[in-house]
Amino acid sequence: MLRGFADLRRGHLAVVRRVLGPRDILVDHANWLNSGEITLNVPVRDVSPNGDWSAVQVWHVPGGHWGGRTYQVQGFIWR
Repeated sequence: MLRGFADLRRGHLAVVRRVLGPRDILVDHANWLNSGEITLNVPVRDVSPNGDWSAVQVWHVPGGHWGGRTYQVQGFIWR
């Protein structure tokens, strides 16, 4: 789960679909943008200084690039 970037009352939920490597995963996630759409197989990468998954970047599907924001992680759900 990620903290909302503009409003700490908003959140984000991601379910880990597959572990790709020590710092890369695929998730299915419900986004706080665009009316809460669900997106499948979205890459997420660990960008934390210690490689502990406390900070991540999420692939921006519409733009086809890594998102510009770094999100603080509260936890993951492994399915």
